[in-house]
Formats: sequence, structure tokens, C-alpha cells
Amino acid sequence: MSAHTQYETLATNWHDQGRPASSLIEGYDLIAVRCWAYSDGAKAEGVSDNLRAFIRACEAALRDDWLDAYLSDRESCRDCGESYRFENVSLCTNCSRKLCYKCVGAVPRAPNGNPACQCGGEFVG
Repeated sequence: MSAHTQYETLATNWHDQGRPASSLIEGYDLIAVRCWAYSDGAKAEGVSDNLRAFIRACEAALRDDWLDAYLSDRESCRDCGESYRFENVSLCTNCSRKLCYKCVGAVPRAPNGNPACQCGGEFVG
């Protein structure tokens, strides 16, 4: 399932169920959907109002500094092993694999233009 389909389905289900707080996401899952919504792939495929509202609701449910806590962590590139701050790596929308800017530049592209992961996900961030 493409990231577009996965995220739009998640947001539609949340909306159709009355927007319950129990359906909100956080952590790397929220970072992935948030980054995807601003990616070239999202620009090509479109982002619904439901998905935008879902992202805003997820962010509103967290502490104001939630993202800073993640971005300052150090992560290692899954391919080359070099260590970077999380804000400088790309994250797969499906398997959460992390690649540095050099390694993500060498992977093939998904049909929507985002870098494609071997698992079928897309690298964002």
C-alpha cells in the first residue's frame, strides 16, 4: 500500500469514527506522516483536508516540544552506518528504516517522486 493510500485511509477512518483521540498517532509514525505531507510525493498525489486535520490533531495532543526531542536524537544510517542527528536523515514511511542524505540519494524513486524503500515505503524527511 502506498504512503498516500495508507495515510489517507488512516485520516478518513479517524474522521468517520468521530475523530477519537484514541486513533491519534505519535513518535516516528507521526513524524513520517507529517514529513510525507510536505514531500514531493504528497505534492504530486495531493493531501486531503482530513489528513491535514488528522496531523494537526495528533500534534495538538502532544507536548509543544515533542518534535525537538526526536530531532535532537542521533541516528545511524542503515546503509553506511554514519551517525547523524535525526533531523538530517530520511525515514521510511513503512518500515522506519533511516538513511543519510548520501545513501537516500542513491535509491530509486517511487512513481510519485519520493525515494523508494526496498520494503515498498517511501523515504521522507
